[in-house]
Amino acid sequence: MAFGSLYANWLCLIHSEYHHPWDAVFRQIGFGTAADHHVHHKLFVKNYGHLFMYADWAFKTYLNPQDVSAFTGSEGGKTVKGW
Repeated sequence: MAFGSLYANWLCLIHSEYHHPWDAVFRQIGFGTAADHHVHHKLFVKNYGHLFMYADWAFKTYLNPQDVSAFTGSEGGKTVKGW
């Protein structure tokens, strides 16, 4: 029951699209943040982890939100980077 409650709250935090003061620390220790999850919602082939980014790091599917300046969709089948 405790895990379910923590997990539900975590899902609310990563879907909030809000920058939290602890995001930099969480990202360093491998916890996904709202910005990491925002990348996943825009580029479905990146940042699969809901809780942890370890598998994304291992399989090279992690994209740091700071490396993306803006998202504008796609042009000619190619993803256009941007935030």
